[in-house]
Amino acid sequence: MEYNSSVAEGSGKYHDEGDGMNCIKHPETPAAGTCAGCAEPFCNACLVTIKNAKYCADCKGLAVKKDVMAGAGPVGSCEEASSALKYAIVSLFCIGFILGPIAIIKGFSAKKIIAANPRLEGGGKATAAIIIGIISTVLNILGIIAKFAIKD
Repeated sequence: MEYNSSVAEGSGKYHDEGDGMNCIKHPETPAAGTCAGCAEPFCNACLVTIKNAKYCADCKGLAVKKDVMAGAGPVGSCEEASSALKYAIVSLFCIGFILGPIAIIKGFSAKKIIAANPRLEGGGKATAAIIIGIISTVLNILGIIAKFAIKD
C-alpha cells in the first residue's frame, strides 16, 4: 500500500491512494467527496451539506458560524440619522433655536428606526445630532436672552 506524500492542509493525516481516496475517519470506506473547509476526503457518513457545500464534522461548525456572521452585518445607513446630523451642524451657524429642536426630534426618530432594525447603521450620527442639537438650542436661547438683557 502506497501513501501519498502530500498532506492535506492542517490535518497532518495521509490518505490511501490505492483505488481512489478513502475516508480519513473510516480508512476501509471509499471517500464520497472532500470537505469544502479542509479539503480532506470523507465518506457519505462523515459529510454534511450546508449551502450546497459538503463539510466534515470539524468544519461544519465554522461553516455555520461564517454563514451567520455573513448575515449579521449592516444592511445600510439610516437616512434619518444623516438628516438629523445635517440639521444639527447647520443649527450651530444659523437659526439654531429652530433647527436645533428639529435635529433633536429627527435624532430621536432615527434612534427608534435603528432600534426597530438593528442592522441599520447611524446610531452614532443620531446621538451626535441629539447632543449638537441640544447644545445649539441652549446656546441660541442664551444668546437671545443676552441680547434682550443688554438692551435694558
